[in-house]
Amino acid sequence: MPTAFISHSSEDRAFIESEILPRLKARGIDVWFSPHSIQTADNWERAIKAGLESSDVLVVMMSPPAMASEWVRAELHWAFTERPGRVVPVMLAPCKASEGHLRLPLLHHVEFRANADEAVDMIATQVTRACSAKAVGDGQAAVMSADEERAAERSSPLLELALACLKTQDYPQAIAHSTSALEISKHAGAYYLRGLGYFGAKDWSRAIDDFSVAIERGPMPALTPLVFAKRARARAEKHDDLRAILDCDHALKLDPSNFEALATRGSLRRRTLQPEKAVEDFSAVVRLNPKSIEGYSQRAEAYREMGDFDFAVADFKTLLALSPAARVPWHMRTVTADSRAIESALNTLRIAGRVKDIERLPPAAQAQLLAGLMKIGFSRAIGDVEFVIQKVPNTEPEHLLALRVIGPLRDAWKQ
Repeated sequence: MPTAFISHSSEDRAFIESEILPRLKARGIDVWFSPHSIQTADNWERAIKAGLESSDVLVVMMSPPAMASEWVRAELHWAFTERPGRVVPVMLAPCKASEGHLRLPLLHHVEFRANADEAVDMIATQVTRACSAKAVGDGQAAVMSADEERAAERSSPLLELALACLKTQDYPQAIAHSTSALEISKHAGAYYLRGLGYFGAKDWSRAIDDFSVAIERGPMPALTPLVFAKRARARAEKHDDLRAILDCDHALKLDPSNFEALATRGSLRRRTLQPEKAVEDFSAVVRLNPKSIEGYSQRAEAYREMGDFDFAVADFKTLLALSPAARVPWHMRTVTADSRAIESALNTLRIAGRVKDIERLPPAAQAQLLAGLMKIGFSRAIGDVEFVIQKVPNTEPEHLLALRVIGPLRDAWKQ
């Protein structure tokens, strides 16, 4: 049974005792929790150190008072030094993770603000995974030697500088500091940080290379899903859509709540003409974050691509309630007698408009696109595009797209 040291602020103690500890214990996680594990006469600092040393993983309960706590900061410092790869952050309330430790924002955190049982399931999964410390694609435990751990520790100041530069978007300096750190220690985290620098600088190929090395080297139980998700985004920028989707699949297998992987895969599924699967991904996104503007916007567009007008309108209404300035198709802000006919014509325009990018699509998506256009027929397609030009205001991007598409469509029809 793994043991988790619960690092927390005294202000959060009552909530942790009532809502989290019983659920963790019910899932087979033993806990070291200071109010329960320290006897009154004990030396507090000595007992805390003994608790840290006897625990497999540190679970930090993040909140503004926790990030301001000297005890929590000290416990995090110890864990990042003595238990690399075995820190599990849990967000109890919005706060700045970097105030607790500079490396903390790098780790994927569990949100504990919606469903308590689902959140504890995720915590238990992260704890168990951190204890196993398996390298991805490798059945053997990847453990750093004592010399490697000391080298990684010597490189830590440079990595902290790199992380600070990433926060200020000074990507060249982040790359330089990470490269200097790699001269001391070929640690997976250093490759990941340099990959983030290249990602920020939009050097997608080098970002992919560094993320790949970070995944191969391990062990990074908490970071690995984030690295897969970032590599997916870099591959998506290079239009390597199938590999990007596979990376998202890997990230989500390791961490089903990885928000970035879900959103990226949903966008890629839309791009590769899989709107039904995109709806599944963005539905998961809005379950994780019921106020996700991207989630509702993208799911609404996927519903449009499926022809589900009513579901799309419902999502756009939710989007406008969350963000009144959000971009919503003009005919869906206020539904009129023409709205459905306009949407049907726009759906034809979307299919016709994508023909110009057909070479970028996977073969199956190319065949699907051509089949969709053949099913519509040139005569109807031309009529629908003309209807868009007539009905859609000339300030809307769909009007401009229709003007670009109508000529090639008429020429193709003549042939």
